[in-house]
Amino acid sequence: MDKKIEIVSLGPNCLPRTVLTRGGIKPSKAEGELSCPFDLVAHKLPNIIHYLETDFSDYFEDFYFDVRKRNFLDFRKKGFWKKKDGTVFNHDKDCKINDKDKLIQRFKNRIANFYNITSGNLPVLFILNLQTNPECVPNLYEILRKFCKSTKFKIFVIDFNDLLENCDNDNIYVLKLPLPIENYHDGFNGWNNKKFRESELGIYVEKCICDEVKRVIKTMV
Repeated sequence: MDKKIEIVSLGPNCLPRTVLTRGGIKPSKAEGELSCPFDLVAHKLPNIIHYLETDFSDYFEDFYFDVRKRNFLDFRKKGFWKKKDGTVFNHDKDCKINDKDKLIQRFKNRIANFYNITSGNLPVLFILNLQTNPECVPNLYEILRKFCKSTKFKIFVIDFNDLLENCDNDNIYVLKLPLPIENYHDGFNGWNNKKFRESELGIYVEKCICDEVKRVIKTMV
């Protein structure tokens, strides 16, 4: 890939990675794009900041497998790996109850990808889907400065809930959009439901995100 910019998701869910890949802005895994730790995992924003501040030093603590049973006769032991701080590895379905080491190695690789990208020579556009804790955004910017010491970077904030009132930092771009669906602010992932994606509002929301990201990228390259 002949890249001019790196696009890195800051979560807190898979919306940034999914929408920008679907929109042809961020390359897919099949095209050689490497994943970073916040791409496809549900994290709380304060926890993301903690992991960045501490260089992921305690990221691999407090893992447990949450078994999801359909009924009391369901012995398949399906479910998700989670952390006690609320982190959910809901896209890592191939990591079963006995695959903790496999999951940990995968995320060690993704953390290494994050360090390699942010210490590289290309400008970096971080994408954040803001759901809670708007007061954390300025602090998040300052923390990212240590990762991108010699690299130009910006944060693109998708704000569905109209949480971020004032932002006087030219390197933090805020896109305010209507709530995609009812209860989205409670973490409901219906935005990725095919019926919603193909609706008039769903198409509008994804087009707005992709168009504005493209516009911000042009200011950086």
